[in-house]
Amino acid sequence: MWEYNTLEMLQDFVREPLSMYTVRMFMEHFELNMYELPLCLRNASNLALVYGDTDYAFTSDDLMWLSCVDSVALCRGEERNLFFVDLSADPEEYYITSAAAIKIFNIVFPGNNQYIFKAGKALASGCKRDFFSNIANNFCVTQLFTFDELREYVYFFEEALLSDEEALPYLVMQYSPQERLPEKVSNKQREASLDYMRFLRELNAVYGVDTSKEYARYVESFTQAQNDEITYTDACTILCFVAERDDVSSYDILDDALEQDKATYSWHEQPEPVSSFDDEDLLGYSEDAFLDAEKLLAELINRNNADRRENHES
Repeated sequence: MWEYNTLEMLQDFVREPLSMYTVRMFMEHFELNMYELPLCLRNASNLALVYGDTDYAFTSDDLMWLSCVDSVALCRGEERNLFFVDLSADPEEYYITSAAAIKIFNIVFPGNNQYIFKAGKALASGCKRDFFSNIANNFCVTQLFTFDELREYVYFFEEALLSDEEALPYLVMQYSPQERLPEKVSNKQREASLDYMRFLRELNAVYGVDTSKEYARYVESFTQAQNDEITYTDACTILCFVAERDDVSSYDILDDALEQDKATYSWHEQPEPVSSFDDEDLLGYSEDAFLDAEKLLAELINRNNADRRENHES
């Protein structure tokens, strides 16, 4: 009996444009039923501006990097959110674009977020580099897994989608060329690398799985300097002002985002009321504010000012 295996699914996912159909196919194959699927893909800027944390004030840098993202599917879960991100930027610039997206979405959608990036006919994955502390430049991104290379990296996706918040960052960094320069590997990462190599040896000894190629690749990645065009440290410098400053978004930007979001929904039938994902983010605002971007932003600013006064008085 023919079985739709993980490699075939990943190849189909890479081959086809990102859509709710391919997202649903991906989720069903990996049995990720702990997530709630969105009604449709959304423009990245609109998703962040309209449905993100309204206490955050966007900057021109944020919006510039979000413009490098085509569309996003945000799948909500109780313990983790899973983002499917279609990059419109050149695949050669996937790392810096993915890093910027992670920084921005992690601020406007606080929580344990994991990312699947699609760049042309290739995939990458990313997350926070530390889920348990609020450090600067809290991102890590894998290499690009091209269509022809997917056969070698099926294990990564099977492991990453089920890894907990302690193991996931190390798994991502193990597959990130940008993290592999020896002088940039911390003691903690070295300990993780030893654990990973030990795991590969045990996998071979106990289950008879041939891990020799992966073992050789991994050892080489930590013993030879890489000639990457951009490293994690480079990205930190380039993105130093992304998701960091406190400028207020203009009325025109928010108004455009609301109008585009309204137009997006006009193309989709709504058999039942919009889910709590859309409603809960707007609680605390008047009905008039949702219909008028200027009123919405004014109420947002008033709420922020009230919070600051309350914190100052306390």
